[in-house]
Amino acid sequence: MKRIGIISDTHGTFDDKLREFLRDVDEIWHAGDIGSLALADEIAAFKPLRAVSGNIDGGLTRRVYPDFAAFRCEEVEVLMTHIGGYPRHYDPRAVARIQAVRPKLFIAGHSHILKVMYDPVYQLLAVNPGAAGEFGFHRVRTAVRLTVDGADMRDMRSANGPAAKTAHKQHELPKATFCRLFSAISAQPPHPHPHPHPHPHPHPHPHPASGTLPRQSPKQILKF
Repeated sequence: MKRIGIISDTHGTFDDKLREFLRDVDEIWHAGDIGSLALADEIAAFKPLRAVSGNIDGGLTRRVYPDFAAFRCEEVEVLMTHIGGYPRHYDPRAVARIQAVRPKLFIAGHSHILKVMYDPVYQLLAVNPGAAGEFGFHRVRTAVRLTVDGADMRDMRSANGPAAKTAHKQHELPKATFCRLFSAISAQPPHPHPHPHPHPHPHPHPHPASGTLPRQSPKQILKF
């Protein structure tokens, strides 16, 4: 069993509010726009880190963290990228990776908008944790926590707070909603002919995928 924190778009911010929300997780997964390699190292010193680069991340960060990370957590296949879109509006590169990896959990960032959707075509849960940092058009900072236990994903929680420095609030996805969501995931038969409708989104720095990321040292669905 692993407790996971999912964050994105920190843009150089990893403050006490985020640390408090992520205090009890076993790993942090960062969906890009970290802000700097120094900040990635700071997060990795706090908790083991898996991360991908985002469109604002510089060359040093891109040398360490790829555009895509595909890995297995317990019995759940995970695919993470920064500019990935969401069901029926995936980035074309994300579609190719989804078809190759067949993840049960797809994580993307970039939009600064918290979004959680079940994709019946690819039988996956798509999670965008929104923006955990203070820079951007968003007015609410968001982050997500969940527990992965074997093939089960549960105990999903979020916290949210304005970009201003105020106390955050925590939320739990209603259990009935969560159970319906994952019952649908397990009950759906494979779709024989997926027909997504990707929207192209240019990205100037392609990089190969990676599973376990090199700079690990001593982040369900909702808001921070």
